[in-house]
Amino acid sequence: QQEHGTLSQWAIQIFPNWVDDVEVYRRDASGRISVDRLGDQQPFVDRAIRSSMMAFPVVVGSSPETYYVRVKTHGLAPLCLHVWQRAGLERAEASRIAFLSAFAGAIGVMVLMNLIFWVWLRNGIYPVYALFLFSMLVAVASMLGYASSLMFPDAPLVAARFVAGRSGAPMSIAAVFAWRFFDYDSYSPRAAWFMKAAALAFAAMAVLSAGGVDAAIHAAAYLQITVGFFNLGFVVWLMVRHRAFHYLLAAVVFTCVNLSWTFYLLVLLGFVTMKNPFILEFWIPMLQLANLAMLNFAVASRSRRAELALRAERKRAFDSMKVAKTALEERV
Repeated sequence: QQEHGTLSQWAIQIFPNWVDDVEVYRRDASGRISVDRLGDQQPFVDRAIRSSMMAFPVVVGSSPETYYVRVKTHGLAPLCLHVWQRAGLERAEASRIAFLSAFAGAIGVMVLMNLIFWVWLRNGIYPVYALFLFSMLVAVASMLGYASSLMFPDAPLVAARFVAGRSGAPMSIAAVFAWRFFDYDSYSPRAAWFMKAAALAFAAMAVLSAGGVDAAIHAAAYLQITVGFFNLGFVVWLMVRHRAFHYLLAAVVFTCVNLSWTFYLLVLLGFVTMKNPFILEFWIPMLQLANLAMLNFAVASRSRRAELALRAERKRAFDSMKVAKTALEERV
């Protein structure tokens, strides 16, 4: 019920954005009941509030009204409700769009940079990293709720399946990238075998998750946490055992990427409790952007080392040709 001096236009946000089906029942003072539906399995174009954030309007008048919210979903969904003034929600949505645009632009530059390195140096690590960057962009866009609003506004079932499988695919690519970048095969064939198996498992879980297998979503989350700590242990072992300090920057940044996603997963799984978990929708993408930019710098440093090694190899080959030519002239 409205009090004097308060605004009447409000909205209630439901976190997370990938909840399948939400029914909002509103009963006014006369007892009349109205129903609003939203969620991944409802068309985005039918929402009362067309925002990437899943929210429904609340109009506070002079008479008391009662709202009931019924939620049906699967997967990782620590439900949380957040009350906004409508003006505040609109400003937050504008900020999200601006951030996603900047994020997409930065990822696009990094993808182009790695494709140029690939053409220049012919090293397979660069297209893998470019694909990893693109997959992270898609994952972040889905996490922010844009699978329904931008990608599939008229196809709710496709949007729901896309969101369900969106975490397994980037994790599969990330496992391949870590295996190639840190040269697992040279240092530990067993560790390399584990990373290859993890990549295949993530890919299979992405397909199963998109098909609606709820257990695959949870299994992928636990496997991601396991692989994250395994990578951390492997890079520490590289530093201590093999003195591979040329991987130090990449190891630190890749560990930050893993730990930020691990913390997010622990919140989604319910092991870490937060009063306002919806703030992670902003901070996790921000951390990912900073970490990916630093990781891109580490990849560029690897490119520089590869270029110098290539030049040294060409110089040795040229010197060998000169020696052979001189020896041949002396014989003649």
